[in-house]
Amino acid sequence: WQLARSYVLADHFFSSTQGGSTSNYEYAVAAQSWPTAAAGGPPAGQQTIFDRLTGAGVSWGYFVKNYSADRKAGRLAGLHAQVPLLDLSTVTSNPKQISHIQDLSHLYRQLARGGVPAVSYVVQPGQTEHAPGSVAAAEVATVGLINAIMRSRYWGSSAIFLTWSDWGGWYDGVAPPQVDGTSYGFRVPALIVSPYARRGLVLHNVADFTSILKFIETVYGVAPLTSRDQSAY
Repeated sequence: WQLARSYVLADHFFSSTQGGSTSNYEYAVAAQSWPTAAAGGPPAGQQTIFDRLTGAGVSWGYFVKNYSADRKAGRLAGLHAQVPLLDLSTVTSNPKQISHIQDLSHLYRQLARGGVPAVSYVVQPGQTEHAPGSVAAAEVATVGLINAIMRSRYWGSSAIFLTWSDWGGWYDGVAPPQVDGTSYGFRVPALIVSPYARRGLVLHNVADFTSILKFIETVYGVAPLTSRDQSAY
């Protein structure tokens, strides 16, 4: 609540598709979703924002809470929804590419010691706020990370986009608008936290996860992935 009051609250930010968390995580990295593994999985050569960044020489990381523990225990299959890169053979078969996926503890160390990538995605599997999950526990984990960024040397050049993969079953009276001949998913919370953000602004523009891709593409001068991010706000 305090972050929303102090920075930017986007009140017309929608999930990219009505397909649930998995397809929305895919939109968040690729501006599209792909078939399930049972239906053939992603097409060969599926591109993501990280391919664009690698091609432009821009550093990136995908930080996952408890990733190291899950790797040791062989539980990576359960992470595919939040880490769609694990579906892509171009990542999993390339040691250099998969090395970008790291445990969240690495990001905390980089905030303290230096070396934070230019673009970082952070997911916290297990910290669900779907009913009947604990909203408070997830909130503490998220705010703790944002506070760590604010206390670091990187805060002065940071833009944090905080959002949720889908609506979580909570009622919302705002109908999703149409896009690309289909429909966005239900509205989700979204905050933009940055020293460059207009303080206390409520942003009414219609946006979705591909809007974050559009921001990255604009900042680093890389080409859009699909028509969705190309036309995003």
